[in-house]
Amino acid sequence: MKKGHKRFGQALVGGLVVLVLAACGAQSKSSAGTAGGSSDQDEVKILSGNYVIPSNGDTLQDTQGYLALKLAVKNTTSHKQSLSSYNITLKDSDGDKLEGESLYSDEDGMTEISAHSLTKGETAKGYVMFKVKNKAKYTLVVEPSGASEDVDKTELKLNATKYKDNTDAPKQALKSYVNQVFLNHKDLEYTKTVVNKSDEEAASFATQARSFLEDAAFTTALQQIQAENLKRGGAEYEIKLSTPTAAEIEVTPKVLNLTDAYSVISDLSSAYYEAHDDATMDEADDAANEAFLAKFGEILPKFPVKADSYGEDVKLVKQDGKWKIDSTTDDFQTLQKTFAGDNY
Repeated sequence: MKKGHKRFGQALVGGLVVLVLAACGAQSKSSAGTAGGSSDQDEVKILSGNYVIPSNGDTLQDTQGYLALKLAVKNTTSHKQSLSSYNITLKDSDGDKLEGESLYSDEDGMTEISAHSLTKGETAKGYVMFKVKNKAKYTLVVEPSGASEDVDKTELKLNATKYKDNTDAPKQALKSYVNQVFLNHKDLEYTKTVVNKSDEEAASFATQARSFLEDAAFTTALQQIQAENLKRGGAEYEIKLSTPTAAEIEVTPKVLNLTDAYSVISDLSSAYYEAHDDATMDEADDAANEAFLAKFGEILPKFPVKADSYGEDVKLVKQDGKWKIDSTTDDFQTLQKTFAGDNY
C-alpha cells in the first residue's frame, strides 16, 4: 500500500547561524562579519539549517542527508534582481556543483525561496534543500539573475558536520506512544516526548477495541491481548516525512491475529445450543463468550502473531518541544483495531 522513504542521514541544526557575505566587482569575497556598504553587493544570511527527510526523497546512504537551509538574501545593488532556488548551489571541496532538490507542497511551511523582482533594499526569504554528505564541507553559492546586468555571486562556507541528527525524534515519540497506549507498558519517555494525554488515548483505544470485543470481561481481555503483544509482537516504523515541526510515519504492526476467535466462539455457541433444548441463540452466544473468555488467557498464546502486509500512516506535529500524534484519522483508528487483535 504505502512505501515511504527510509530515514538515513542527519537532522536538526544546533543553533542560529548568521553569515553575511559580500560580492564585490569581478571577485566574490566571503566573510563572517557584516557586509560592507558598497552598492554592488548582496547580503546573504543563513537563518536556520536542518536535516530533514522529505516526502519526495530518495533512499540515502548513512553518510548522506537532506539539508534544508532557510536563507535571507538582500539586494544591495542598484538594479533589480530575480531569485529562485535555481540560483543557489553548493560547491564541494573538488569544485563540483550540487544543484538544489525540489521542496514539494511547501512541506511543513518550508517554502522555497523565490523573488521575481527584488529591488534595492528588499530581502527574499525561503528555503533551499541539498542532498549532501553529512561529514563534508561545502561552499554555498548565491548568484541572482539581474534584469539589466550580471550580478556578482556571493559565497560562504558551510560545514555539514555542525548539524545534528533529530529526524528520528518523532519516530521515538511514536514508539513511546505505542508502548504506553497500545501495549499498556509504562514508557518513561512518554511524558517527555508526547503531548497526548495517555489516559485519554487509552480510553479511545479501548473504545475501538470494544467494537468487536463486547463482553463483561472486556477490560481483562484487552489487557491480556496487550500483554501478549508486548511479549511476542511489536511494530515496524518507516519515516516518510520528518522536519523540525512535522512528521509522517508508516506503522506496520506485528500483533495477535484473533480472526480464528470468531470460529472458536461460533463452535462453542453451536455446541451449547445443541446441548440445551430450551436455549435461545442469544443465550448460546452469551454462554459461548463466557466459556471462551474464562480460558482466554490460556488460549491467547496459541493465536498467531501476524505482520500486516501494509502499514498505516500516522501524522505528528511539534508542540512546545513535544510531539502531538494525530489519533483522529481513519488510518489511526484502523491501527487501534489492529493492535487490539482485529486484523483480518
